[in-house]
Amino acid sequence: MEKLLTSEFWMTQIDTVMKAPGPVIVLLALAVTVTWWLRKTVDDGEIRELRAVKTASEAARNASEERLNLAREKTEIADRKIELLRSDLNALKSSIQVRAQQDVLEGLTNNIETTARELAAGLVEMRGFLGVTGRDSTEYEGS
Repeated sequence: MEKLLTSEFWMTQIDTVMKAPGPVIVLLALAVTVTWWLRKTVDDGEIRELRAVKTASEAARNASEERLNLAREKTEIADRKIELLRSDLNALKSSIQVRAQQDVLEGLTNNIETTARELAAGLVEMRGFLGVTGRDSTEYEGS
């Protein structure tokens, strides 16, 4: 190590380079070329990796948007069924108030029960889709 710090060592090295500058220039050019190629290769790899991350992020976002749209559709269906149930219930209340015939009452009751079962099944399916826990459809049948 002490040999590297002496001026005599460095003078010898400079004389060697001055006597044959061609190989030194070739080696320097080779070192610059290898460095440039290595940097370009690393940059290209990083760009490919970032593009892959971007593609994966876009796919995840698209999947989330599809799930959200499906949840909206199911909610709209449930809202329509709720409105139908309310309409049938109001009709039943009106029929009860005017003492309608038994078959009209049974028909409305069947409609309400059918709609209530469908609504309960839809809500259970929606909860399962959204990952929310709650009652299953059999628990809704009696309430």
